[in-house]
Amino acid sequence: TSCPNQQKNITVVPLPATPVGITGEILICPDASYIYTVNSPDPNRIYTWEVTNGSFIGSNTGTQISIQFGATAPYGVKVYRKSIAPALCKSLPFILTVNKKQINAEISSANATVCANSYAPYTANQTGISNPYVEGDLYTWSVSPANLGSISTGQGTNNVNVLWNNVPTATTVTLTLMIKKCTITQTFTKQVQILPTPFIEINSAASVCSGSPITFTVVSTNGAPLNSSTVVTWNLGNG
Repeated sequence: TSCPNQQKNITVVPLPATPVGITGEILICPDASYIYTVNSPDPNRIYTWEVTNGSFIGSNTGTQISIQFGATAPYGVKVYRKSIAPALCKSLPFILTVNKKQINAEISSANATVCANSYAPYTANQTGISNPYVEGDLYTWSVSPANLGSISTGQGTNNVNVLWNNVPTATTVTLTLMIKKCTITQTFTKQVQILPTPFIEINSAASVCSGSPITFTVVSTNGAPLNSSTVVTWNLGNG
């Protein structure tokens, strides 16, 4: 109680303003490098950066930085504005949300059932609509089992013709499409049923009286389906 009072004056300065924005990709591929730049930088301020699920290529300080994102989301980029004098103060961050690019594609729905020894077209379409998907860097098509079909034309593009080989009985095979976009690879499949070429015979009575009706029936001898969509052409031999 015998010591004299002392006073110290402290100046509290406001935080620097939050940066107004970031310019850079918001849809990215993992393991690829991207450049981000702060919008309208103030030359009298320092800018520092943070990244979520990524790493800096070089420094994390400056008006422009380079980032490589990892394989796992979520992703994000933050930038802070720092004052130099009278105190080193850091602003609230401007946050840019970044997402992984998606390959929103599917194999066209047509030609799920085909005839043996025939060609059928297939297209990589945008998911849910019939417009072709054109954003892929590489398209690779294949048939499994490989001995039941082959890519006749269009390999490496978003549209192919497939030659389906002969089968003794109705057989289900898999048509596979692998699309590569930057560092992302995604696989799509479609089940296709190959119907064999029918081997047929005609069943009827062995004899019939003149003027009496007789019924002829076509039957499949190798299991190839004959149904309401089957077209049968008859020839009585005399036109």
